[in-house]
Amino acid sequence: MTGMWRLLVCIFIGSGLGGTLRYLTSVTIEYVYGHNLTWALPWSTLLVNIAGCFIFGLIYGLSQFLTISEGWRLGLTTGLCGGLTTFSTFSYETLSMIQRGQLLNASVYTIISVAVGIAAAALGIMLVRLSR
Repeated sequence: MTGMWRLLVCIFIGSGLGGTLRYLTSVTIEYVYGHNLTWALPWSTLLVNIAGCFIFGLIYGLSQFLTISEGWRLGLTTGLCGGLTTFSTFSYETLSMIQRGQLLNASVYTIISVAVGIAAAALGIMLVRLSR
């Protein structure tokens, strides 16, 4: 298998795993907590986006100290994190809250997603650095 095809397969596998984890997270949260649109943030999207930022930060941090093959790095970041997280769903859910007149919910969700996502990525990098 040529180098490019090997990388594409790594990304493909990671994307499939990430997308499956995202779906399972959504189904699990829906099953456990139900769905209340009155004061509900899209918790599953928020959770996977923050987790994806954290995982991305960990992989980035590890790659500064360890030799991680390009296939593993792309499979875990572009693939797994790309399949797990979803800006398009975040955007749609935020727009839906705005259209329902839930401006406070939309604002809180946006602020939490961005601020905690950045903090999660930084935490992942920091944990790797501290463990060295």
